[in-house]
Amino acid sequence: LGPYSRVAGGGLQEIIIESPRHITSASQLSDVELSLSFRAYQLRIEAALKHDHVCHVSLFKNCRAEAGASIEHSHSQLVGNPILAGPLAARWERCSVAFRETGCSLLDSIVQFETNHGCRQIETQGKFVAFCPYASRFAFQVWIAAHSPVHSFEKLERKDLDDVSRLVRSTVHRLERALDAPAYNWVLHLPPKLAAEKTAQEMFPWFIELIPRLSLWAGFELSDGGWINDCPPEFAARKLRGD
Repeated sequence: LGPYSRVAGGGLQEIIIESPRHITSASQLSDVELSLSFRAYQLRIEAALKHDHVCHVSLFKNCRAEAGASIEHSHSQLVGNPILAGPLAARWERCSVAFRETGCSLLDSIVQFETNHGCRQIETQGKFVAFCPYASRFAFQVWIAAHSPVHSFEKLERKDLDDVSRLVRSTVHRLERALDAPAYNWVLHLPPKLAAEKTAQEMFPWFIELIPRLSLWAGFELSDGGWINDCPPEFAARKLRGD
């Protein structure tokens, strides 16, 4: 194979349909549909992690064609991957080093800073906060994370699960209202299955990332690996708050 490497095909993929009604965005889900959808996410993540060949689970939504959705009806996708892709492996390593050095996860440090300062914060719901991350890669990028200790996503209790699901829907509402209903992606970032569950969650707490598709990758991103964002996250947060 020369300089190349390969692995046998494996893993799994599932489609989660969030409503029997024909809707096109998570913002249109009712409370009941929203609660059931997020409970389905929990159950399917738990089932995927039981497969010995799965080392990481991704759960994501592509909304509208510009975000990669091949069908209009609102749905999410789950992928159980037998390999840990390079960017995720690098993120895991950074998180592991930071935890060993400080005793605190990188995400917990970020959330504590953002909730203390507030200039990039959008909204809170229960134990969770939505904010525009510092030096965002994309305009109006939003993270949703816990500002108080919580379980792994698949072990969240009903109250916390309802709170985070409603915060996701509220954030999508804000993005659609402020930006004239753009296409968007959201991703549930989960730790890899490479360590004990409790340790993995401490080092790499789960969080949700929402990215409206407002621009295209161009030569700089493709050649340099950097990102050009012409919208400061502080401005984005103010607009999404409605200030």
